[in-house]
This record gives sequence, C-alpha cells and structure tokens, in this order.
Amino acid sequence: MNIIKIYLVLTMGIMTLSAAQPTEYGEVIGRNGQTPAYSNKDDTYVSNESHFISLHNNRYCSGMKWQCVEYARRWLMENRDIAFGDVQYATDIWQLSGGVHLSSSTTPITAMRYANGTSTEKPKAGDLLIYDTSYAPKTGHVSVVVEVEADSIKVAEQNYSSYKWVAPDYSQKLRMAYEKKEQEGILYRIVDTGVIGWVRFVEV
Repeated sequence: MNIIKIYLVLTMGIMTLSAAQPTEYGEVIGRNGQTPAYSNKDDTYVSNESHFISLHNNRYCSGMKWQCVEYARRWLMENRDIAFGDVQYATDIWQLSGGVHLSSSTTPITAMRYANGTSTEKPKAGDLLIYDTSYAPKTGHVSVVVEVEADSIKVAEQNYSSYKWVAPDYSQKLRMAYEKKEQEGILYRIVDTGVIGWVRFVEV
C-alpha cells in the first residue's frame, strides 16, 4: 500500500513538471475571448516581425510578434472593436489620450487613467493594466483585465513568461487590495510589482 502511494505521488509530480515545460516561439499559450496569446519564448527576444489581422474587410497591424503590446492591442481590436496607436514601449500606453473605433470612425474614444492605490474606481474587464520599468527594465509591461472578482483580478497577456497560462482563459490572478479613506472613499490597489494603474478606453 505504501509503495503504491509513493508511486502515485512520484507519478503526479512528474505529470506536474511535464505540464510546466517552457513553450516554443509562436506556440499558443492561452486564449481569452476571440484572442489567442502566443509564446515569445524569451521575454528579451525581439522578432521585428509585424502581425496582421483582418476585421471588417480591412487588414490591420496589431504590432510586433509576440510582444505584450501586440496582445493588448489585438485583444481590444477583436473583443471591443477599439485600437490604440503606436507606442515605443508598453509603459507609454499610460500617456495615451485615446484610441479609435474600428467600425465607426466618427465615434471618439478617450483613454481614462486610474492610478494604482489612489483610484476610487476599481478595474473593469477590458481595462489595460500598465506596469512601469521596475517590472521590466526600459519597456514596462501591459496586460488585459479579463475578469474582476471581489478581491482579485484575472489578466491575459503575452511575453511575461515562456510558460502556458495558469488557466485556459487567463494568465494570472492578481490580488486587489482596498483602503478606506474618510475623505476619498475606497481606494483600490493591484498588488503586483510596478503597477502604475489601469487604462480604460471609453466612447465619449
């Protein structure tokens, strides 16, 4: 009986290790909504290859394969019909003033910014979580908020790891802390290194 138990434990351990192997470049690591995420293999790798998608009988460039910015832009395009312009680095998304509505060019889109730890507005699904250079030197990082729970958020992203997502439809679950201030009300903070805040693209 003890031998069987030991065998089962060892087998389960081997299965767990096998499931956590690094992925190859271009391999699907997860999918949220209509949008698959692909492995960049190494977060320092720069492909210099553009990726294109077709929407509304038009061909759009979503960005460089398979960077975090490319996934964030492609997710917004495929799931919200919204795109934002070129940025040099992911952290620069924090400075954007707006975006474009792909199927209605006359609909203005503005970018609302909510600073981590001082915002009274908690994240919503579809927001972009922006990181500074303390998370990733020079470039920062961006992920997409895909679900909000009472004390956590789930995000989808590319180029943060060479492993597959922890779940089929989200890459990480991050804790959301609350702080109640007498004057300001409830302040929200995403507990992760380098989070500047979240950007929300809205129709105005």
